[in-house]
Amino acid sequence: MQKFHRKLSFHLRPESHSLMLGTSRAFHDPTRTKGLSRCLRLRLSPCCVVRLFTLYSSLFHSLVLRSGCRYEALLFPLISYFVVRVWASGYQGCLERILLYNAYQIDEYNGPNDRKIGFKCRQWDAATGTCRNNQWDECRSRTGGRCNFDELCFFLGRALRNNGWQALIPGTDRLDVRLSAQNCMNLHYPNNPASPIRRIYNFPPHSAMKGGGTKWNEFVVDLSAHINDTYRRMPKPLTDEENAKFSNFDYAADRVREARTGDHGPHLVRNAQARLTVPVVTRNMGANPAAAFPRSPQAGTVWQTVDWVATVTQFPANTVAGALARSNARAEISALWRWFYRGTDRVNESAREHFQVNESYRQGHRASIRCRGA
Repeated sequence: MQKFHRKLSFHLRPESHSLMLGTSRAFHDPTRTKGLSRCLRLRLSPCCVVRLFTLYSSLFHSLVLRSGCRYEALLFPLISYFVVRVWASGYQGCLERILLYNAYQIDEYNGPNDRKIGFKCRQWDAATGTCRNNQWDECRSRTGGRCNFDELCFFLGRALRNNGWQALIPGTDRLDVRLSAQNCMNLHYPNNPASPIRRIYNFPPHSAMKGGGTKWNEFVVDLSAHINDTYRRMPKPLTDEENAKFSNFDYAADRVREARTGDHGPHLVRNAQARLTVPVVTRNMGANPAAAFPRSPQAGTVWQTVDWVATVTQFPANTVAGALARSNARAEISALWRWFYRGTDRVNESAREHFQVNESYRQGHRASIRCRGA
């Protein structure tokens, strides 16, 4: 074990929002992407990671060397710390409701006893962090059947109304992700000045998924794992309609990651420009859909983030001065990341929470690729 620990090396990979744990110096260059399958993407401080590896190294070793989404899903909860409060005001909060409903539709392929999505704890015990008496109520439509998107949003709580949320793809029962998100924004930030503005809140996981608690990034990973488990149990090949529902889930998950990265971008750009001595190269992510709503806090904004690779590679590698500038840029970026995402400064608490949740979505995406080539 001591021999193994001496080979461990930590390096922040800003361009992929990850802390890489490698076993050779080949992973020290943040512009390299080879060998990722031999690394673990970790979400803890280095000292905590080493302690965890002391306890779990043999288990991790066997899990990492194998492929398949089950191992990815099992690995993640062991090495992440959990985010309880992550505000999802605005467009991304709408998208996360859509993602949940897409998961709810896929969950219908499971038998009644295996379904988890669309269940709410009847009485949540905040003191113990458990569902009292393990009683879970299932979302039901007015006629007693499965809920549509309108009804599920109302079931989650703090909803303005039980209609006006959903927009379906013509000829299907699947949500049009963008139009449904626009409907959600219209309900909360109507253009009519006489209509009240309502904040879009995150729903607690225990109001959405059986076995859910209060830890949002744990919920994100569990949700993806449940969808992948469902896929494995289904007879193959899938029908066109079944494939379409999985595709709609993946598309919504991509839009959530995009929105969270875009919303966080201005804070990241501002801090990078303030703390780096090298010119910060930015990447335009396109128009923020929430910008179309004048009364939204995100009105008039554009999604933009830091292009970490371009910030490093703007200097020529074939000169001594350029190579030195690249080395300095990498060092400054790593220091920025330690301060912004890994430190204990309370001013950066929301940034750390954003990092954790986005990594959870990426973890679910990687697991989906391993399971079903999403």
